[in-house]
Parts: sequence; structure tokens; C-alpha cells
Amino acid sequence: MPLESGESSEVRGEGLRTRPVTSIAFSPDGRTLASTHKGGEAGIIRFWDVATRRRVELLPPLDLEIYIVAFSPDGRALATAYDSTVILWDTAARESVAHLKHEGAVVGMSYSPDGKLILTGGHSGAITLWDISTRPQPAKTREVSGSTKKVMAVAFSPDGQSVAACFEDGTVKMWDKELNDERVLAEGGEAGDLPPSTTLAFSPDGRLLAVGLRKDFDDADPRVHFGGGFIRLWRIRTEGGGPRLEELPPLKGHRGDITSLAFSKGALTLYSSSDDGAAKLWDTISFREVVSVLDETTETTASAFSPDGRLLASGDERGNVRLLRSATKDEIKTPSR
Repeated sequence: MPLESGESSEVRGEGLRTRPVTSIAFSPDGRTLASTHKGGEAGIIRFWDVATRRRVELLPPLDLEIYIVAFSPDGRALATAYDSTVILWDTAARESVAHLKHEGAVVGMSYSPDGKLILTGGHSGAITLWDISTRPQPAKTREVSGSTKKVMAVAFSPDGQSVAACFEDGTVKMWDKELNDERVLAEGGEAGDLPPSTTLAFSPDGRLLAVGLRKDFDDADPRVHFGGGFIRLWRIRTEGGGPRLEELPPLKGHRGDITSLAFSKGALTLYSSSDDGAAKLWDTISFREVVSVLDETTETTASAFSPDGRLLASGDERGNVRLLRSATKDEIKTPSR
């Protein structure tokens, strides 16, 4: 689902142009876009109506350093993270309904597909599972120490049966939905000597897991050293009641650190960005690069496809949030940003 030439627009909020985007998310119905921005004395969260590109007030004004936002699967609630606290909000009532206290600053957060659980990961390396169906008193059901290094990203698989996390030392792990049955996909640190991980994403059909890595790594092993950031891929098959994973050849071509990953609705396209200003689209059947765009004036820091796959939203280091319309492969034109 490559990008059409010229089919882009920006949504802007007052005072945000110099605040880097830290997370971006569509509501499940695709009508609302949320972004969080850091900078100044506090983080900022903003919401836009996708159709009109105008701001909407989904939450009351917040004097909090909010750097991550996630919508619940039914769209009736959302979660925001600041420092070591996650706040759950009722979007209809525009009020908070619960607080979750994580060990260390929260840097990764994910709802389960049924909306009953939230997964958090933080600077301490801890992964925590919360049962939020019991709100206003959510219960911490399980916590594991995934690594001695901080968590970079966490996610539930689309079927809700597995969770994955990547860490600053390059470690990548998976667990079942209850944080048991740990599997090490990549051993980081001194044991594995891999470059640091930056982000991860499951494909919507659950058949692929993508993990982005940094570029500043010097090693003689040609499997992991390409002179730039790259993407590791695992194919996931469910057999015998559990997932079976097969690592695929990595996607290489970025010169900088991978900063964001997003799969399209049909899982036929993977979007990636890096801190050198490059953005790429990959065909997930042939695993070949189909579109590459370079904007050396800024870097994309967060991205997401709309639920229907028709829009790609991206936020950058300068605080811009862009919306681009998708096209079919036969409609590829010279891309522009």
C-alpha cells in the first residue's frame, strides 16, 4: 500500500511545532488522531478530527508530562503514560477512571485486543501486565524482568495470545498472554553482541513480527552489520497450541537508526523510518523496498496506519503530524513529502 504523490496534509496544534512527536495513534473508528509531544516543561497531548483536520477536545486540559497515548480497542477509553504512571480515561465522560503505577518510567504500552489487559514496559527493564477489567481498581497480575536494560517497545499479538518486547541492549523476547513461557528471539548485551533495539510491531494478521535496530554497531558478523539501521523479521505460525517462529532475512537500506515501524491493514506493506530523514515502504511478500523518500531536514519519530489502511500518519522531530493517503502498488508515482 505505497504512498501517492502529493496526497498529504498536516495537522498542527498551537505551540507544537518545536515539540518532537513521541507517539501517535488512531481511534478504532479512524475518526480521531492523537499525538503526544515532548519539550518545554511538560509533554503535551493533542487530538484531531481526521476528516476536518481540526483539533478536538477529547480530554480536559492536562498539566502532565504525557508522552504515550493508546486507544482502547472499543474506542470508549484511552490510556496515557507519564513518568511511571498510566492513567485510564473514559472518553465519553472526559475523566480519569484508574491509575496504574509502573516500576520506573513507562516507555512502552499496549492494550490487549479484548481491551481487558494493558501491558507496560519501562526504564527498569520490567514488563508488567494489568487486568483493567476490575477498574476502578485494576490489578497487577504479573511482572517479569525482561532485561537489565530499559524496554524500548511492547505489544500484544493481534490474537491476544502472545506479547513481545524489545530492549535497549538488542534483546527481543516473547511470552504468552500471561507473561509465562518466555522465549528469547534475540540475545542482546554481551551474550548476543547485537545492536540496540528501538521499536517493534506485529502485522495485523499476526504472521510477522518486525523489530527495528540502531546503526551505531561495529561487528564483523555480516548477518547483523550493514552500516546502518535495519529491521529484523520473524514469521509466526501457530502450531500445536503455541507460536512457532522463523527468523527471516533482515531488511536493510536505512542509513540511520530505525525510529518507527507500522504495518498496513492487510499486512502487505511495512512502513519504516530512520533518524537520517528516510522513510521506506516494504512489500511483505517479496520483502523488497518499493518506495523510499528522504527528507534530511527532519526525522520521523512515530507512525501509524489508520484502521481502514487508507491513511498513514507520521510525526516528526519538529512536531509536525502528517497524513498521507495510501494507494495500490499499481498507482505508485514519484513519492514526495
